[in-house]
Amino acid sequence: MTAIEQGDLWPEEDVVWSGFPTAKPMMWWGARTGFASGIGLWVALVIYVGVPSDTILEIGVGLLSFGIVGAIVGAIAARVLLRRTAYAVTNRRILFLIGRSHYTVGRWFGLQGLEGVRVVERSDGSGDIVFTRSKAEIEKFWRTAGEGGTSDRFADFIRKRLGVSRAGSDVDAFLGIPDVQHVRKTIDRVLTFPRPPAS
Repeated sequence: MTAIEQGDLWPEEDVVWSGFPTAKPMMWWGARTGFASGIGLWVALVIYVGVPSDTILEIGVGLLSFGIVGAIVGAIAARVLLRRTAYAVTNRRILFLIGRSHYTVGRWFGLQGLEGVRVVERSDGSGDIVFTRSKAEIEKFWRTAGEGGTSDRFADFIRKRLGVSRAGSDVDAFLGIPDVQHVRKTIDRVLTFPRPPAS
């Protein structure tokens, strides 16, 4: 069981499962994000700084080079961050954790807002657990105020990876769970638990 800082847990909140992602899906997400960032940087250099590129071929080579370097850096960064990433399910929330030997809650959402749980299983028994959820009012405010960021890009990555529509509810996921069906059964059980009132 992952060591979670007790101050991050609510009163009457119990951890029923915790675990760590495997490397491949997180590195894939990091590579895609880095590739897009590298391409964006090259385009900005060409347009705003005026990098001398006289031919389409030179622009294309620069675009590809920046994209590949960005993908490599993104994959390495994701691999480093992987050691600081953990997931947990409590009787009240879905938790995304950061830390090393002891973990603190990086972001979360309540079980009451959970609309659906979907499993994408691979041949080795590992897979992803995708949560479809309704946004809380404060999250809707952040979105209308224009504060996007990493969580929105992560959600976009999940939508593209699984073919989920942008319309309607938001999505989040535990990526690269080693025994995905076991975790899915644990989540199904916790959804039937009597839950304390929200804090």
